[in-house]
Amino acid sequence: MNNGSNSKFIILHSAFIVLLLAPPTPLPQEIPSQILEQVQKKYSRLETLAAEFVHIYHAPGSRTLRESGYVWLRRPRRMRWEYTSPEEKLFISDGTMVYFYVPADRQVTRARIKDVNDLRVSFIFMLGRFDIRQFFSRFELTQRESPVQAGNYVIRLTPEKRYAAFAELIVEVVPDTFELRRVSIVEFGGARSDFLFSNVRENVPVSAEQFSFTIPPNVQVLEERELE
Repeated sequence: MNNGSNSKFIILHSAFIVLLLAPPTPLPQEIPSQILEQVQKKYSRLETLAAEFVHIYHAPGSRTLRESGYVWLRRPRRMRWEYTSPEEKLFISDGTMVYFYVPADRQVTRARIKDVNDLRVSFIFMLGRFDIRQFFSRFELTQRESPVQAGNYVIRLTPEKRYAAFAELIVEVVPDTFELRRVSIVEFGGARSDFLFSNVRENVPVSAEQFSFTIPPNVQVLEERELE
């Protein structure tokens, strides 16, 4: 994986701690650090996370793609994205390998986590501990974006130039609970991915088997390539 992919991977998985840090009004410099400490303490207790999601992708000159389904996370580095609409797809991390399976295509893409350049992989680090202040230069409330739910915080994050693999990250969180509602990644060329979450549940029972994947028979397997 090239340096650009490495930077994108580092900055995205680190971003999921930031999304829980933004205060409702401008505060002294020491307050975000206190919030960071509290949030990291809270999330260090989490073993699993489950939610429903809508994934919206738009690139200039292309039609908007809208997909939905369910996502499960489990410490350490396990993840399952189960797309149910408009077609069935499966994106799984077993902690070491990542599999992307499209039944209609009879095709599986398989790669090691470190070699995968896919936005969804970053979510497996949401249950970890990361100090993201070295990766972003600005955190600010923005009024350019309407919240999915009235009253939520919408925060724009600007990456440090040396780590800038995308133009900006926009996150939306629920006040008081700091529950994730949306993560939007805006690329330099204008392409944008929005992940909207609902029915978020913490520490729900999730079996290890849910994160294992057995390649079906008579399916084409693509090895060691980056997932787009």
